[in-house]
Amino acid sequence: MTTEIIRNAFLAAAEEMRAVLTRSAFSPVIYEMKDCSVGLFNERGELLGQAPGLPFFLGALSEIVQALIEIVGLDNFRAGDAYILNDPYLTGSHLNDVDIVSPVVQGEEVIGFAVTRAHWEDLGGKTATYSVDSTEIYQEGLRLGPTKLAERWALCPDIVDILRRNSRMGVQIVGDMHAQIAACRKGEQSYLGLVERFGLETIRAAMTEVFAITE
Repeated sequence: MTTEIIRNAFLAAAEEMRAVLTRSAFSPVIYEMKDCSVGLFNERGELLGQAPGLPFFLGALSEIVQALIEIVGLDNFRAGDAYILNDPYLTGSHLNDVDIVSPVVQGEEVIGFAVTRAHWEDLGGKTATYSVDSTEIYQEGLRLGPTKLAERWALCPDIVDILRRNSRMGVQIVGDMHAQIAACRKGEQSYLGLVERFGLETIRAAMTEVFAITE
């Protein structure tokens, strides 16, 4: 019974993340077309809960978490951090699909990640919105590897300025960025709330059981 409660609680937390993102986004491609996806993952990048979103994104977000862990290092994440990336060679999508990831930290231990992906309408490619006739990635727009966007819950203003200056729709994409960060923060709160309610040992035991059932 406890396992089922926890399993459904993670699914509900992901649904809340998606609601925050779609209600807060500035771009209709997100709030109308739902060109986005969200999820909660453990510290190994294994999926705990994901809300229905663009089918193309389903199953892809765990690869992003694992790539981020490999590049940044699990011990280097801190509470209040947020990372942004869109490099297709890491994310498996095009540059306009931007990922924002926040670690879930209990005390000093990283216990998971909240992840959002959303389509940003313009990242400064050779043509407006995005280029369908590009012959190399450099024509498509701003390309980001894992980049720290926020530290201790405070945005890095230089990074936000770079994003704004490299888009024809700077106001909209910064608004979408804030919506993604808000969704990540909601996921963090929900995850930590579950740990406070059940204890981390019980949460991890439930994860193990769910993974075994799925297998």
